[in-house]
Amino acid sequence: MHVTRLPVFDETNPAEDNALFRWGNRLHPMTRERVIRRLLLFEDGVPWEPRLVEESARLLRTQRYLYDADIRVVARCRDSVDVEVVTRDVWSFAPEVSFDRAGGENTLQVGLRDSNFLGTGRLFSLARKQDVDRDSTRFVFRDRNIAGTRLSTRIAAVDSNDGYNYFASLGQPFYALDTRRAWNLHFRRGEQEDTQYFRTDEISRVRRNFEDASMSIGWSDGLESGVATRWTVGLRHQHRRFEMLPGIPRPGQLPQGREVSYPFVLFERIEDDYSVEHNLDQIYRTEDLHLGRSVYARFGYAPGAWGDGQSRLVADGFARNTLVASGRTLVRHGIEWQGFFNRSRGRPEDAIVEYNLSYFHRQSTRRAFYATANVVLTDGLSSHSQVVLGGATGLRGFDNRYQTGHARFVVNVEQRYYTDTHVLQLARLGWAFFFDVGRTWDRDFDNGTGGDLSANIGVGLRFASTKAEVGRIVHVDLAFPLTQRNRPDVPGMQLVVNVKDSL
Repeated sequence: MHVTRLPVFDETNPAEDNALFRWGNRLHPMTRERVIRRLLLFEDGVPWEPRLVEESARLLRTQRYLYDADIRVVARCRDSVDVEVVTRDVWSFAPEVSFDRAGGENTLQVGLRDSNFLGTGRLFSLARKQDVDRDSTRFVFRDRNIAGTRLSTRIAAVDSNDGYNYFASLGQPFYALDTRRAWNLHFRRGEQEDTQYFRTDEISRVRRNFEDASMSIGWSDGLESGVATRWTVGLRHQHRRFEMLPGIPRPGQLPQGREVSYPFVLFERIEDDYSVEHNLDQIYRTEDLHLGRSVYARFGYAPGAWGDGQSRLVADGFARNTLVASGRTLVRHGIEWQGFFNRSRGRPEDAIVEYNLSYFHRQSTRRAFYATANVVLTDGLSSHSQVVLGGATGLRGFDNRYQTGHARFVVNVEQRYYTDTHVLQLARLGWAFFFDVGRTWDRDFDNGTGGDLSANIGVGLRFASTKAEVGRIVHVDLAFPLTQRNRPDVPGMQLVVNVKDSL
């Protein structure tokens, strides 16, 4: 096996063979060869298995510090093959300066970030963020292969003007389809202020203290007949409590605290069915698409004696599948759920079900039609929580939290264009026309919009970075409301600028 590591800038390309880009290549620490080898599921001298080669290539492409990766056979000789692993780096260290504008509100973030520290694959990030909810300073460290092993850790600390949030995890995940064992420890503790809104106006606020800790161990028989089935058992503790804030209106009903400790059982099932695509959610990048079924379902029972005196059933998970995967058309859907059922009171608590349906049709190599539908239903939602709809949640022509309630649906339709324009050899250019429509509703009160649909149209540019961290696509949209245009809180146009992981 031979590993070929390509630099950030391609000096064999005349458009990138200049003094500035050559200097950038010399300054950038290349991903170390041993880091790449540790991610592979095969090594020198083992039997040849094409499936492991394909999965190894997918694992490499999930690393955000690699722009692309490929594994190919370069020679065959009797009972052996020579394999070349080819990767291309992206620029991983940079000042983290980002500006997002959505729903009439701005978010500014300034800091330093390196997703491939000295070529080791470790992530360090330190940033200061200002948004409508809080001002915060965040530190993050992540290492997915501690000391060359499959152990993974993540440490994060956030200090904000309304509280704090600390998180730490350590474990060995199911890193491949044929992995037989896994375990995990995680701990989170924090404090923050939760705000409730009515037609974009703040109406109440409470302070929430929370704690979440768990330990688990999992096992699997590996990949059998193209399916990986996994079982995990563990213990989890969750605790939250609320406080009123002086001088600030409280909700009509102060949210109830909750303390639960419970054993749980987790079932996972993943089908080994993948496809390699281009110009789907990225621009001229290799995309690994999971077409098979996947199920993740966790169930637990929290005895009252282990917590606040009330026994509860606990559940969360998701199920996803591809309905259609033809040469030009892709239809996928999925459902997610989480919540509690209070057996002592005979009612659900914070039960949330979300359904997503997406449709993609490739019209040509540079054009595609894309549509998504999202539905959120809740039951027993705590008074500090809301389902919101606005600029940051799919309705780009309206302010954030323009509609609030206990349920929501939103449909987004886009006509996408993928160009071959490579702006300054740093970003691929795309653009789109879009249409958004949706509403929220509530069983108990009027959300201020009379139950009307809200809709907008718009046009936007997409800049997909080819040299910085993978997955960062800048969206610049102009959105124009089609409904409620006579209301003073609905502007004639919204400028939306943000960074997303996909088109």
